[in-house]
Amino acid sequence: MLWLAAYLPVLPLEVFSRTLPVGGPLAVTVREGGFRILLCNDEATARGIRPGLAVGAAQALAAGLRLVARDVDAEWAALQRLAAWAGQFFMDLETAESALFYRPVGALGRVFMTIETTAFRMAA
Repeated sequence: MLWLAAYLPVLPLEVFSRTLPVGGPLAVTVREGGFRILLCNDEATARGIRPGLAVGAAQALAAGLRLVARDVDAEWAALQRLAAWAGQFFMDLETAESALFYRPVGALGRVFMTIETTAFRMAA
């Protein structure tokens, strides 16, 4: 059986896009053997911030770095809203843990596979 999946690896960062002002370095933190950076925006990355970096080191690298704790509940709510929207296309959509939703594609999958096959032929 074929499955269609949407993987949203920066969802923990994107859930803050509506609630925080735009601009400036921003990082999402988690507590894993101390507080560490989980994800950061492009401005923070440009200042040397990387996932896994200790929060203290990140603050030393980027003055004005905004730190927000990961909000798993907000991520789950966003994923549920996305799944509800996608439900208009798929009747039996399922959600999985960690920013992923998936479903068996059936006939719709054959349409996507035809498009993909055509694109590969055109690129060759």
